[in-house]
Amino acid sequence: MKKNQKFGFIAILVLLASFASSASATYSLPADRSVTWQGNVGVSGDIPNRTTVCKTLSPSGGDDAAAIQSAITACPAEQVVKLNAGTFIVKSQIKLKSKITLKGEGMGKTIIKGAAGMTGKSVLTIGTGWSFGTPFNIKSGLSKGSVVITVAAPHNWVVGDVIVVDQLNNPLGDPPVTNVGNGPSVPNWTGRSGGTRSLGQMIKVTKVPTTTSAELEIPLYWNYNSSLSPQATKISGLIQKAGVEDLTVDNNDSANIGQTDASGGTITINAAENSWLYRVEGIKSWESLLRIQAAYRNTIRSCKFHEVSSNTYIAETKQRGYGVTWYYFASGNLFENNQLYHFGGNFFTSGQFSGNVVAYNSIKNSVIDPTSANFTRQMLLNHGAHAMMNLYESNDMDARIASDFYWGTSSHNTFFRNRVKNVAGKTGGVWLVDLIKNSYYFNFVGNVLGVVGVETAYEQDGVTLTGKKSVYRFGYEQDGDGSPTGNDSKVRQVTLRHANWSSITDPVGPLKGAAGIMWNGSDDRTLPTSFYLTAKPTWWGNGAWPAIGPDLNPMTNDIPAISLNTTPITPTTPTIPTTPTPTPTSVGCNTLTFVSGFTNPVSVDANVTYNMSCDYGLGNINSIKANNDLGSCSFAGFVGTAATFTCNAGIAGTRVNTCSLISGTTANTCAQTNQINTVAVGSAPVAVTYSLVNFTNLNSDWLKTVTSPADVNQDGNVNARDLGIMMSNWK
Repeated sequence: MKKNQKFGFIAILVLLASFASSASATYSLPADRSVTWQGNVGVSGDIPNRTTVCKTLSPSGGDDAAAIQSAITACPAEQVVKLNAGTFIVKSQIKLKSKITLKGEGMGKTIIKGAAGMTGKSVLTIGTGWSFGTPFNIKSGLSKGSVVITVAAPHNWVVGDVIVVDQLNNPLGDPPVTNVGNGPSVPNWTGRSGGTRSLGQMIKVTKVPTTTSAELEIPLYWNYNSSLSPQATKISGLIQKAGVEDLTVDNNDSANIGQTDASGGTITINAAENSWLYRVEGIKSWESLLRIQAAYRNTIRSCKFHEVSSNTYIAETKQRGYGVTWYYFASGNLFENNQLYHFGGNFFTSGQFSGNVVAYNSIKNSVIDPTSANFTRQMLLNHGAHAMMNLYESNDMDARIASDFYWGTSSHNTFFRNRVKNVAGKTGGVWLVDLIKNSYYFNFVGNVLGVVGVETAYEQDGVTLTGKKSVYRFGYEQDGDGSPTGNDSKVRQVTLRHANWSSITDPVGPLKGAAGIMWNGSDDRTLPTSFYLTAKPTWWGNGAWPAIGPDLNPMTNDIPAISLNTTPITPTTPTIPTTPTPTPTSVGCNTLTFVSGFTNPVSVDANVTYNMSCDYGLGNINSIKANNDLGSCSFAGFVGTAATFTCNAGIAGTRVNTCSLISGTTANTCAQTNQINTVAVGSAPVAVTYSLVNFTNLNSDWLKTVTSPADVNQDGNVNARDLGIMMSNWK
């Protein structure tokens, strides 16, 4: 090819890319499928930085519960009860009060440890319960977006009161709203009036213009129907502006069946507003590690929750051991930058859950249920009526995202820029997205779903299930239902899917089943960075933001929550450890030498991060081996003819047994060495030249028509870097 022809091709490609970029407006969700999350979730004004210490405590060696509780009770507003490093044994529940902070010296440094036989429904709680006032029928202001309501009689509310707005269930509506699902009973805890008011929201009163009206802090999420008796009711008893920071709550010894109570858990937020958990670790769940209910505008950020009690398998029919569970009355909360692992179910909503944001969390590695070890547990699950208008953004998780019909319905929930992968070795429940019957008007936008070669079906809807791993499953009755009989076809029909990359696509679509991005007709193809943030958050650090999306290169980057834990994480066995999981010291990578015959990548690009997966031998820890993602191993330059990679994670006192460089779809085995704190060494680039056929293949890949060897540097993407390598090695 002549030189001017070569650059002519490049000019055409650049022109096409520029035109596509300028011609597309930024995508926004349909107004009837979403609410304004920006500025309306989490602690108003964000978590305050309190610095005045009212009392400092150190562990006594005995029962410290009374000393901690006395300090909390005596602490003036806006001040801090400081817990020094060490283990504080408590034999009774610690209860926070409004407007104070309980603060330690860091996760794993300051530990509140429940004692065996301790009393109370949790080790630590923000709030101990609530009560309802008189319900008032709403006469006007019922439309979605309204910030003023008028009720039928004088309400006696004042500025700062929190009310619940709800209406009667309507199982025949569009969408249907009901707490009568396919579970064994009808739950009375999904809303007021015995669960018959499962759709609604909590809102704060900001102004009282008249005795029968109120101005609201957050616009209404829903078009409430006057024929369904919409009401507003004051909810009293909420703790305000209380926080827990920088400590570990250890439930290893204190886990007991009393924590299965409706208001129980290892940690509970049980009637609170504008309160928070920040950099808090929770260890061991009997039923729920963190249970949240009657919660308005709270923030849970940068926390780490993990492990279930081994007794769970005996007392809870091998199905419990939850991470975070949200029960009725939860609106405007922010669950952000947390890590959850080793639970039977990681994140469940069961009741009136509306207008919340769940974002930038690492949710992985479920406990292995010994009765169904090959079945995929749900990572995110709507499990009771009626979750609506919630945003799940940029979470990195194992399958499944699910919405079931066990305790009723849910609708109008949005999933944006999430990374979801099937769990290796699982043969049941292998669906990345699983929307059961009556789960209507869900939105999936800009997600990265699956791994090429793992999923074998794009969607399953109204067919007999045969064990295929699929991206979507729509409209079935429940987990065990594999029959098309009674399938709810409307679930698929009203699900909005746009700009999602998936490992396999619709076989009759434009990609003819190949991996790629599926668009929703002519909808705008430029994605916003976030649906609730205006800029990269201050806690993010130096990593790429946004971190996940089909519009990025690479499409997936580590979110900060990944680094909240440095322990190699694998699904646990049925025997759960009875002591806290130790946090090893991060020391860097072991030395890895590629075996002979390794010739890829043909060129090493200093701008590309090469991800490495390794199998750690944990030495004398019962000879257990644990798979772990090292995180990022980035190109560091050449030493002689060898390419070097610097890795940023590792475990002290361990060595690497095997490892693979994941490069496109090629996995190359590495040899074992025993050195630590050095870099991985690879082979030098292979001298390769390129011609017109390679350039044609590159064009084809960019146009998503074929798969070819155009991924020259084998980073899993076909882009300008591959073109540059070709151009510099032209023959």
